Amino acid sequence: MAVVIRTQESAPTVVGLAQAADFAADCPPLSVVTETSSPNKSEARHRFDRRDVAVLDPDEMGREALAGLLTDWGYKVLSAPRCETLISETLHGDLEIAVAFIDHDELKVRDGFASHTMLETALGEIVPCILTSGSSDPETLRSLERCGRPVLLKPILPDTLARAITWITGIEPQR
Repeated sequence: MAVVIRTQESAPTVVGLAQAADFAADCPPLSVVTETSSPNKSEARHRFDRRDVAVLDPDEMGREALAGLLTDWGYKVLSAPRCETLISETLHGDLEIAVAFIDHDELKVRDGFASHTMLETALGEIVPCILTSGSSDPETLRSLERCGRPVLLKPILPDTLARAITWITGIEPQR
């Protein structure tokens, strides 16, 4: 499987994982998206009309930074340090998650794949997801390459975040 590097200035570029780090040094901040990723844009676009976004990240600073930026862009954000908290607040609130940003390494309790599956199972519906990761561990990066979900590597800059939202929903954020 190849890694697709999406940059603001160019068309997607297909490279191997080892090349991705070299490519990143020469380009604007990147998002890693596997070729097999194909979000249901019409479903996400319909859901995104409500502008509800979930942020799951055990790191308070990272979680609040991402939630703050999304809030500034007009999204209603539910942020939580653990998947169980996110599920509970979603089930007991008036929130329909249009897209979830899930940190890949949730306090070593489970990885982002398991958290995403747990969220979808609890809500009984498909929830478009973008995994986030600050890891540089080769095994983690290989796992993310094979995951079939969009991945944003930290630190996530506003332009990268906007491109990811546009890619998964088909709607450009109002910044």
